[in-house]
Amino acid sequence: MGNDIFTLVNILNNNNLIKKVDEEFDAKFSELLEKAEIDEEVSMECSKDTFYAELDGFRNTPDLEKYLESLFLEFKRTAVDTNLVKNKLIQNEISSKIFQVREDLHKLILDTNNERFSNLESLVNIKITYCDKVLDFISNIKNEISRLSGKKSGLHTDLTQKQIVILFHHLHELGYVGKGITNDELAGLISQLTSFSADKIRQDLSLVKKESTGVDSEEFKETDYTILRRYIKRLIESIEKEQKGKFPS
Repeated sequence: MGNDIFTLVNILNNNNLIKKVDEEFDAKFSELLEKAEIDEEVSMECSKDTFYAELDGFRNTPDLEKYLESLFLEFKRTAVDTNLVKNKLIQNEISSKIFQVREDLHKLILDTNNERFSNLESLVNIKITYCDKVLDFISNIKNEISRLSGKKSGLHTDLTQKQIVILFHHLHELGYVGKGITNDELAGLISQLTSFSADKIRQDLSLVKKESTGVDSEEFKETDYTILRRYIKRLIESIEKEQKGKFPS
C-alpha cells in the first residue's frame, strides 16, 4: 500500500459509480421482450434489490467498510511514520480535501435520489463516515499520534507524565505557577502544554502530594525525581549562561 498519506484521501475522493440491474430480473425482462409479452412486465414485482449500484467496485456495505477500515489503519500508521503531527501544511491539505469530498458525496446522494438504487445511499454514507474519521483524527492528531506511537514522553516535552506532574506539583505548592487555581484547572493547562491526558494528570496531581514522603512508590519512582533534578540543573545552567551574556560582570 506504500507510505502515501494521501492513499485513503484519494480512495474516498474516487467515487466511481456503476449502475446495475439484477441479473435475474434482466434475464426475465429480456425474455419478455423477445416474446413480445411486454404487458406481463406490469405484473412483475421488482424487489428492492432489482436496481443497485457499485461504488468503487463494491456492492455490499460491509465489504466497503472492511476495505476502508484497512485503509484507515494504514493511514494512521503512515501518520506516525511520517511525523504528520509536525506538518501543519499536509494536515490542512488533507482536511481541505476531505471537506470537499464530503460535499461531493452528499451531492451524489441528492443527484441520484430519484433513481431506484437499493444500496447507494448506504455505500455513500460509509464513505462519509470515514471522511469524518479522518477529520476527527486530524483535529485531535497530537493525542492520536501519542496514543498510537506509545510514546511515554509528551509531544511537546522530553519529560514523562510523572516527571511533569512532580515539576508542576512543586511549582504550584511554592506558588510559582497556578496561584489560586484548582488541580483540575492546572491539569487542563498542563495537558495543553504537553499533550498528556488531563484526566491522568489530575489523578497524579492528587497522588504526588500523598506520596511525597515515599519517593520510591509504585506511582512515582526515584528515577523520576533524579531525571527531573538533572533537567532543572541544566535549566539553571542555561539561565546562568544567558545571564552572563546579557549582564557581563
